[in-house]
Amino acid sequence: MGYDIKDAMRDLDPADDSHWTQAGKPSLEALSEKMGERVTRAQVNEANPEFCRPAAPSSPQPISGDDGEQAPPRSSDEEPTQPNRTGRAAAKAKLDKAIAEIDAGQAKCREMLAKLADESAALDRKADEMRREFDQAFPPLTAAERYKLVTDRAHEERRRASQRAASAATMGTTRLDAALGMRRGGLGSGRPNYPFKGNG
Repeated sequence: MGYDIKDAMRDLDPADDSHWTQAGKPSLEALSEKMGERVTRAQVNEANPEFCRPAAPSSPQPISGDDGEQAPPRSSDEEPTQPNRTGRAAAKAKLDKAIAEIDAGQAKCREMLAKLADESAALDRKADEMRREFDQAFPPLTAAERYKLVTDRAHEERRRASQRAASAATMGTTRLDAALGMRRGGLGSGRPNYPFKGNG
């Protein structure tokens, strides 16, 4: 007689949580792995509906399956997790794709940052070159040149001030001569000759 579901149930390890459900029933996934084919809850119930996880590892419950009525099939929430494995593979593929897209985006960002760094360095070099050209075209004044510039400006200010003073001193005579020139001819146009003390 070959290896059947009862043998698989007997080979379940009471100390291995993966061989049992939370309710203490045999795990369909563990039985399917031992049998090499998909096992349903109905098959387990048919073999021994009362079989559950032994309380002590040294005393596994014998599998009789011949006494008592058969229990009705349980709900399908304890079916093998092949669909879950398929879903896990699809989720893993989706995750790998998302990670690949993130990596590609990061690589693109690094490329753009490198390009911006190159452009910034080029602009810095251009600015340095323009500063050197400016310094060559307009070199900074030496101390002697600055002193000469200040003294030249001071001399120019004094010259202009002297011109303004001279202009102001002759302003009165010019106006007086203009007024005398407007007198009628009978009265004469010369300056009056007032006698001053000391004149003969």
